[in-house]
Amino acid sequence: MDKSTQNEFSVEFINAEAGWLKFNVSFSIQTFIGRFSYVYDPLPDFKHWLEAIVTGVEQTSFTFDSEGYETTFNFEKTTANEGIFTISDPSEDSAKFLLQAVVPCRQLIIAFYAGLLDFANSDKYVAKEWEPTSIAEKLSEMLHLKGMRLVEKLCGLDKNKLRSILFKADPCYKFTFPSAKNKDEELNLYIETVLNNKELPEGHTVVKKPVNWKIPKDYNSWPANKKITFIKECLAEKAYSYNGTKMKDFRSKLIDKYLKKK
Repeated sequence: MDKSTQNEFSVEFINAEAGWLKFNVSFSIQTFIGRFSYVYDPLPDFKHWLEAIVTGVEQTSFTFDSEGYETTFNFEKTTANEGIFTISDPSEDSAKFLLQAVVPCRQLIIAFYAGLLDFANSDKYVAKEWEPTSIAEKLSEMLHLKGMRLVEKLCGLDKNKLRSILFKADPCYKFTFPSAKNKDEELNLYIETVLNNKELPEGHTVVKKPVNWKIPKDYNSWPANKKITFIKECLAEKAYSYNGTKMKDFRSKLIDKYLKKK
């Protein structure tokens, strides 16, 4: 392996899963294993950080929270076209870097920006594991209908069938923990077992109750135009899903223009 290959800076976006975007940053023998969380969606700030580099800012930092673990990306220019990129834990001594590399500005932008967009257009990216989804999108996928054809289909259902199909599109449950000693313990049990998918600790119980859509009692007697308005409102609702930045919104005209320059 020659020196140029050994010291090549690279970023690999691995997958989108359960509200996480996982990636690896590598340089020489150094590798940083990172992940972005939709809970503290870092993509808007990440985009601004990359734009700052593109505009020629001498030094710029970006810190993100991986649900309790903070990480800082820093880039400091040393020449017009190159700089020092570091990854560090802001809670530790700043002299201790998790990764450090001398990287051309353009190479850094291609690795992070183009790398993320290429990943988003690949089979490895599952949008529903990161981006928000509307009821309309989920029902369109289920029924193979879009727009007014979907609205008309739903309009032909009675109240009970409409409630049932909306629940199938967005199954929602209320979880209670009768064995919890107080609200704080109940919240912790919910986070660990429901959000983090861990096993329920021994000695505890959970009750899972469906939460049905609220449809007015007299819905069946409504005129068609009133039903259509109500159904459109339901379709516009977000399904229970993740809420990370949509990849189309991550795209930057500023960065695209920069990358087109030779």
